[in-house]
This record gives sequence, C-alpha cells and structure tokens, in this order.
Amino acid sequence: MNRRMKTVDITEAQEQLSKLIQEVEQDGTIIRIMRDGSPVAVLKREDDDREFVETKKKIIHEMKRLHRRGMKLGLEPFNRDDLHDR
Repeated sequence: MNRRMKTVDITEAQEQLSKLIQEVEQDGTIIRIMRDGSPVAVLKREDDDREFVETKKKIIHEMKRLHRRGMKLGLEPFNRDDLHDR
C-alpha cells in the first residue's frame, strides 16, 4: 500500500498537531517531523508497526519452508574459512 509521506518542521507540528493526527488517521499519511533540517520523529498509525511485524513473520516462515525443501536462500551456516578464498 502506497501511503503519502509528508515532512513538517517541528514548529508546524506543534501548531497543527490535531490536524496532522487527523491526516494520519484518515489517510494513513506518515508525517516526518524535522528540527533544523534533521528528522527527529515520525507520526504514523499505530497499526503500521503491527502490520510490519506480522508481514515479517510470514516472510521468515516462508523462507524457512523453502529452505527445508532444498532451496538455497543464503541461510546456510558458515565458518571463518568460508570467508576466505583458498
């Protein structure tokens, strides 16, 4: 899902916090808050993190399943000697 990302200065965030929260709730907009040109915070939906964690778990589960079936996924253990061409 493509969501809009918006960047605001910390002063604007303080002045318009209710409006920004409304955008996040209604549209799923992700708000990056900046101070002196550097990012300091992100305002996003709470369920975004839960969705990410669930998706990550599903991907890991599927990768392990494929690995058990013999597909090479770069999950094989290695040792120090494997790091050097001999």
